[in-house]
Amino acid sequence: LYLKPSTPWNIVWGGLAGALPPLIGWTAITGSIAALPVVLVLLVFVWTPAHFWPLAINCRRDYAKACIPMLPCTHGIDRTRKEVLNYAILTWIVSMIPAFLTGDWIYGGIAWLSGAWFVGMALRLKALPEGQEMDQYARSMFAYSISYLFLLYTALILGKLVMGYGFF
Repeated sequence: LYLKPSTPWNIVWGGLAGALPPLIGWTAITGSIAALPVVLVLLVFVWTPAHFWPLAINCRRDYAKACIPMLPCTHGIDRTRKEVLNYAILTWIVSMIPAFLTGDWIYGGIAWLSGAWFVGMALRLKALPEGQEMDQYARSMFAYSISYLFLLYTALILGKLVMGYGFF
């Protein structure tokens, strides 16, 4: 109720609440805190801006009409696209940490390839001239980002099943 109408960084700070479920679930089941769930919180936290700001670019006129200070409205399209790229790169980097923590090459390969694609999408979004094509592409990047996060979590499960590394 406070962040969305008061700051253009609402997605960054609001993303923390959405990032906590892996740690909450882990702690509820094991009664402890470990590196992997903390990294998963960090992953969702850094993914959220790269996920949501493309949608905000696409819907910027609606946010402006509603007087919601989303980044594309307050800082412009170019700044927002730069931040999307920065957060996409950071997401790709953080997404690789679980592979190093677990030694899971299946997850690592999937995370590397899907992260490279995500960064590539952010690069293309940044390069497109403002207009209808950019808006449609931003919407496509938003849609991909949902699948991207799902793919990463699925890859963790797949790696656990195939490689049998211990989470608990």
